[in-house]
Amino acid sequence: MQTAYEWAPGTGFNFTFTSLGSDTVRNCYVALYFAEIDPRAANKNESRIFDLFLNGQLTVPNISVAALAGGMYSTLEISVKNVTFSNTGTIQLIPHVDSTLGAILNAYEIYLLAEPVPLLTAAADGNHQHKPNPTQPNPTINPFALNNH
Repeated sequence: MQTAYEWAPGTGFNFTFTSLGSDTVRNCYVALYFAEIDPRAANKNESRIFDLFLNGQLTVPNISVAALAGGMYSTLEISVKNVTFSNTGTIQLIPHVDSTLGAILNAYEIYLLAEPVPLLTAAADGNHQHKPNPTQPNPTINPFALNNH
């Protein structure tokens, strides 16, 4: 990840999408990818800290890409399972007031999670169904280093 979109100081990412179809509530998986590639972020007088909001709800606070990823040019993935969207949804990266650099984002993905087909056991074992257990959104932060700096 050697390219990124960086917003001006005090501004952030605000993406609204309407591509999910009907008003039906959809369960989604959201993955966002970050790498601090701006040399200004290595300056101790600069800071880039922002919050992730999904559908207006604070999902991951205090994101500092360089700190969470382990330094400059290291990558960070934040993924959130079981995000509920209807026909529209929003993803926002809102910088902190004291952040001297704007939010940064390298890539993002949104996947629609389909309900699994119920599994039935053999008739001789009885008619037991496996039913998925829905959970609340649970963000995962996964730093991993790039091989080529």
